Amino acid sequence: MRRRTALLATVISTAGLGAGAALASAGPAETAGPPAGTKQVVLRQASFKFLDHPPRRRGDVPPSPGDTSILSYRIFDAGGQTRLGRMDAMCTSTDRRGKRLLCTGAMHLSDGHIELAGTGDPLAITGGTGAYAGARGTADSTATSGRDERVTLTFMP
Repeated sequence: MRRRTALLATVISTAGLGAGAALASAGPAETAGPPAGTKQVVLRQASFKFLDHPPRRRGDVPPSPGDTSILSYRIFDAGGQTRLGRMDAMCTSTDRRGKRLLCTGAMHLSDGHIELAGTGDPLAITGGTGAYAGARGTADSTATSGRDERVTLTFMP
């Protein structure tokens, strides 16, 4: 346990020193600002979990308020060939007919994260990190063949 703690402390202090040196030598900070334009990606469902909260469903009926779907997707480029990252989302039913959902999600990409929220399609882009810091806009999806969905992210300046 001591060895693990010492290793963790060394990693943290080295990362802190490296970040401090980078900040000291970088000069004035230049920010690129939030993204603008559009980006198209393909989502391919990786997992799905349904949580049926009371009252329990019987047969093929719509979800009741509070029932939750937890989804995970693999994110690919617009051609569906190159993997770019993953998306995790959670949607909760808010009515008895299963027609209204409240969803939140995050796209995890190599250059940052994109946060999403909303009640249907389109979802709102509510923020992000890295290259997507300060992002806002919409995410529209269109079902394609099989389990794939084409998503167009439209960033507002």
